[in-house]
Amino acid sequence: MIFLTHAFLGKWMEGTSWGLWKVLGLTLASVLLSVIIGVLTQTFFPIIITSLVFATLLQRKFMKQPVKG
Repeated sequence: MIFLTHAFLGKWMEGTSWGLWKVLGLTLASVLLSVIIGVLTQTFFPIIITSLVFATLLQRKFMKQPVKG
């Protein structure tokens, strides 16, 4: 997840004041929230899906990523 985040946002991160640590923090927060939801539902599949959804939502909200249409 961390490598995917850096791969998708690598060029954008280098030109902003956010830096790598804030991106890693957002990624970690999304993964932890997804793991908690997955543990509560007692399945592994929602962990993967929700981690991708939360990572996308957090990155678009906090990093003002444009929505591709």
